[in-house]
Amino acid sequence: MRRYEIAVLVGALISAFVVAGAATSAHGFADRQGIPDVLAAGATCTSAERARNQGALATYRKAMPRQRAAYFRNHKNPRQRAKFVKGQQERLATLQKAAACRVPPATTQSTTTAASTSTTPVSTASPTTSTTTSTPTTTTSTTTTTTSSTTTTTAGRTKAVRALEFAEAYLGTPFVYGGSTPQTGFDSSGLVQWAYAQVGVALPRVANDQFLVGAPVAREALRAGDLVFFRDTTGYVFHVGMCVEGDRFIHAPHTGDVIKFSSLTEPYYADQFAGGRRVAEG
Repeated sequence: MRRYEIAVLVGALISAFVVAGAATSAHGFADRQGIPDVLAAGATCTSAERARNQGALATYRKAMPRQRAAYFRNHKNPRQRAKFVKGQQERLATLQKAAACRVPPATTQSTTTAASTSTTPVSTASPTTSTTTSTPTTTTSTTTTTTSSTTTTTAGRTKAVRALEFAEAYLGTPFVYGGSTPQTGFDSSGLVQWAYAQVGVALPRVANDQFLVGAPVAREALRAGDLVFFRDTTGYVFHVGMCVEGDRFIHAPHTGDVIKFSSLTEPYYADQFAGGRRVAEG
């Protein structure tokens, strides 16, 4: 009787651990999806930032059905699917808030220009009388108001920034080795190649070949959309990402991970950083 009770208890504990593990795994994936703080909603923003946020929102809305279908093909667990859908909705809500950020009123500056006319005495002399006529000084003030305004359109965003927006739309998507489309999923070079193809820039398929394209860029001069590369101890360039801002970049890391943000200051990436390249200017 005791052996039977022990067997039942062990079975119950194993079941509990399995269920907890599945829940933790699903929750962990939802956490890794993250929300990019570079697009976090704020009370105010510049016209350029608002235009970029609106572009990212539009791109993400179009990508959501494909992203969900790709995830559902590889994940049959209802709880994992529910976590994924919830993550998509949370990210959509954040992008909507970011796209609706308020642009402060234009700054107004006043410049006063004064024009003055000096008094010049005019004397008229005659043999009997002397008359002096004075012309009073007249000062005219003219106030010129200068208003600065900024108009930003989709065409005003560079190809590099637009390519970055396409990549950001797939944050949280699982890494797939050899993948290069939303339908198949992405690896690092596949994501970069696909994102730039959406704005008319053709890139080679693998990171080692992409490293030969464009112009080299120093780390401190990296801009949004520039490519950042990493090499192994043999010198082979095996990984690529896209600069977001400063040391932050977006990439598809490896099997078991998802498309996410990382930093060049992280020891792993700092040690293997091979350099930056700018593949699009306009």
